Amino acid sequence: MDTQSMAREMLESLSQLVRGPIRDLRGLSGGEMGMLVYLEVQKGAAPTELGRFFGISSARVTNALNSLEKKGFVLRQPVPGDRRRVRVNVTDAGRTVVQEQVSCTLQNITRLMNALGENDAKEFLRLTKRVAQLYNDGVVARPPVPVPDFD
Repeated sequence: MDTQSMAREMLESLSQLVRGPIRDLRGLSGGEMGMLVYLEVQKGAAPTELGRFFGISSARVTNALNSLEKKGFVLRQPVPGDRRRVRVNVTDAGRTVVQEQVSCTLQNITRLMNALGENDAKEFLRLTKRVAQLYNDGVVARPPVPVPDFD
């Protein structure tokens, strides 16, 4: 079994899956959407925490936050008692964007499952759960993507 070739093929396939709806929503890049989702899930964060979590420089964090703030999706607020630090929180408009993204993603997955048919959809779900378990067991490193829960 040529696992390296299979890994490349899977990477190409997965990159096609994640390119679609994330970029289309309100003109956000995938990185901006990821940051917005992270901030919503964590109920806010310091810019340094964002840089650490996403593995990016403070300059890239600043650029992304400037863009998100200009669009009205986040707000930087000083930390009480420490004027040098700020905390970034999602605005109501940003929260709406995250909820729309979750809804859009669920609709796309539902269409995918319908197109696969019952047997393939169940197999896909079984394999997805298996992969998630391998990540949870530490067999492979987990990518830094928080999952929002809007039930």
